[in-house]
Amino acid sequence: MILLLGPTQASVSRIFNDVVVALANKAVQGVKMPATEQHRRATAQDFARIRGFPRVIGTIDCTHIAIKAPSIDEHLYVNRKRYHSLNVQVVCNARGLITSFCARFPGDGGYPLMPFLMVPYKQPETLSEHRFNKGHTSTRVVVEQAFGVLKLRFRQWKVKIPKQDKASWRIRGRDGRAARWLAWDEKLKRETEEKATYETKGWRR
Repeated sequence: MILLLGPTQASVSRIFNDVVVALANKAVQGVKMPATEQHRRATAQDFARIRGFPRVIGTIDCTHIAIKAPSIDEHLYVNRKRYHSLNVQVVCNARGLITSFCARFPGDGGYPLMPFLMVPYKQPETLSEHRFNKGHTSTRVVVEQAFGVLKLRFRQWKVKIPKQDKASWRIRGRDGRAARWLAWDEKLKRETEEKATYETKGWRR
């Protein structure tokens, strides 16, 4: 009989949390929207290469992270698919790197048209409107791919946990910031490209 000795579960959990904290603290310097005119111009050029959309500095979307029903304001956390979740919002640049991240609120609505936010036509009629939607889809798929990478690399995002479990949510929040520092893996990108989908129904214009 051979006995293999290794770290205890408590040690593994502590080491994991320390590493995530270290990455998150490092990521504070990098998870930010382009702040200078030079950076904004370079980001817009990267996006324009995808499908010709001008002056784009980020693609934004949300994904639902399942939670157990909270004891307070439980109804606010029920999404349109009828399960409890937090709506995690992410903004990505054209390379799929996270530039903004928020995981504090419930909610289940689409984005409205704003001077700084372009959304697709809900019911396109003309050829120009259909072309606009097609270009919009091709451009914003980057953020869908980013969510795919996050969920492949951080499986805890798929685990339903109590909202009041502050330790687990602290790790989840840091996951999103730490992921900014992970290299954009081409293999994972190819795997998630096939899964990335986009639906115009339910989006408001």
